[in-house]
Amino acid sequence: MTDHDQSAAALGVDDSVTVTLWRPVGQGELDAVASSRWRAWPLRLPDQPIFSAALDRRLAVRSCRERIVPAEGVDT
Repeated sequence: MTDHDQSAAALGVDDSVTVTLWRPVGQGELDAVASSRWRAWPLRLPDQPIFSAALDRRLAVRSCRERIVPAEGVDT
């Protein structure tokens, strides 16, 4: 058993379950992820808040509308 397996077991995590995390992003960040062939996130900019994923798509959309859209200067 690996260290990861032991840690996951201690926390009651089931590695066989897939969990989708939603991360609202602006166009610039989306372009950077695409340029990495969808394999990496760009480094966080000093003025960016700490990444917080959402387990629910509706929450991610709301977060995007409230934080990212105004920050990017887009009117809704």
